[in-house]
Amino acid sequence: MTTEENTESIDMLNTEADLAADFIEELFNIADLDGDIEMGIKNNRAYIHIVSEDKKALTNFTDNDGSGLLALQEITRLAVGEQIGEKPHLLVDVNNWREEKTQKLNKEAEEAFQKIQDGEESVEFESMNSFDRKIIHDKINELGGFSISKGVGKSRHVVVVAENPEEKSATENNE
Repeated sequence: MTTEENTESIDMLNTEADLAADFIEELFNIADLDGDIEMGIKNNRAYIHIVSEDKKALTNFTDNDGSGLLALQEITRLAVGEQIGEKPHLLVDVNNWREEKTQKLNKEAEEAFQKIQDGEESVEFESMNSFDRKIIHDKINELGGFSISKGVGKSRHVVVVAENPEEKSATENNE
């Protein structure tokens, strides 16, 4: 990517963050919710972080495994997308919930990887959304392990496996 393309990309991400922050601020005003909105770029995505000194004030977003946060993020993406003409891949977090969840999932992935190293054939996780599954897959890959997603819809989950499923499949097909 050239310097000019990189600057345009950063400018676009900053625009997405600005629009998202404006939308959330307006939504919070309507709902009479308090929170400070911080914005920036994280992992090449526009990132909006809502912080409240009253931790209980925003728990509706992070209860039920973050379904309220995911809903807020999705409507924010739709609102910003209407303004820029394409759906952005921005992230919204509340009181560091997403960061804490990522740390927890990374720890669980490390534990699953260790079980495989200790001789287990596979370790299955509970059902989870696609964002959480990606965190597990990325961590297992970083550790040098193998993982797959199984199931459909709300029952989709990650399975950490001892062997590379692609190599195993190729071997079985050749036999």
